[in-house]
Order: sequence, then structure tokens, then C-alpha cells
Amino acid sequence: MGRYKGVLGIGLLIIGLILGVNYHQNVSAGDVIFRSLGLPYWSNSENHSGLQYSALLGITLVIVGFFLAAVHFRTISYFKLKLLLFVVVYPFFTEQSLFLLKWNTSGPQAVAYIKQGSSCNYDTSEDALNVECTVKLNNYGKNTERVALSPKIEDIEGIELASEEITMPPHSHSAKGFFEFSLKVVIFNVIVLLP
Repeated sequence: MGRYKGVLGIGLLIIGLILGVNYHQNVSAGDVIFRSLGLPYWSNSENHSGLQYSALLGITLVIVGFFLAAVHFRTISYFKLKLLLFVVVYPFFTEQSLFLLKWNTSGPQAVAYIKQGSSCNYDTSEDALNVECTVKLNNYGKNTERVALSPKIEDIEGIELASEEITMPPHSHSAKGFFEFSLKVVIFNVIVLLP
């Protein structure tokens, strides 16, 4: 066991980071795994509050992995510092890793709506409500994609707003733009248009 302690420690550290760290869409892989297994990932699952089980498991694995690896590789100069730097820098590379993983994709699998980077501002005039939105999209794929954005309206049924169409170049980090709608916007439907 002694000779594999360092490899086990680094493996636990990486698994802990994957499970516990939120990636750029503000969701952790641990939450997705717990949900797919039918396990609760929050102690209060109704409103996603309380203890986040996947994060607790991830933090525990990171701490155990860090100490196992640090003890095993103690003769390597500055190993603890390098390992700590990796743990701190890892969350910033999650969005970039999707560009590598989805490099050759096309169509709907290539485009993602990033809710965390999107926002809307509301302005009321005498008889209208104007909404101006900045929408963040990523095109991870190899092709230029035409995307239709249409807002989903909260608590109002039967009203359909016209969609806005934008063109995203391949491997584009984000496309930000202002779109004006006349009702309250909560989230967007992103539809990739086929050529």
C-alpha cells in the first residue's frame, strides 16, 4: 500500500475536485452524479439549501488525497505548494476543458446557454415593460452555428415572443448581445438551427 499511497492520494484529490467544485454553469459534477443515481444532493432538496452532500464528499476526498499525496511525495521540493496551487487553479479551467472535450461536435450538442453569465434589466415606461438582456452562449464545436434565442416567460401561458437569431463562429468563447423583449424573461430556450 505504501508505494501506491501517492497515486491514490492524487486520484482522490482529482475525484474530490470533480465531485465538489462547481464548474462554469454553477453546477458540480457531484450534483449531476447524485441526481442520476436518485440520491439527494442537498439536505433540503426542495429548495436546494442546507448541506450539499456532493460538496462535502468532494472536500473530504480533496483533504484526504492532499495529505496522502503530500506524505508520499514529501521528498519532492515544493510539492505541497504545487498541489495546493493545482487545487486553487482547477475551477478556472473547467470551461476551457469543455472546449477541448467538445472540439469536434456540431449542432445542438455544441452550443450551451450559460445562465451564470446572462442577465436581464427591466425598464418600465408608461404602458410597457421593456426587458434588455445580455445572453452568454458558448459554441464549443467545429462549425459556425446559427442560434435562435427565445425567452421563456414566467407565470404567463399562451404568449409567444419572436426569437432573435445570432450566428456564432466555431470555438467561440461567448456571444454577448442585447436583446429587447416586452415581458419578464426568466430563462432562454436555445435552439440550434440546422443549415
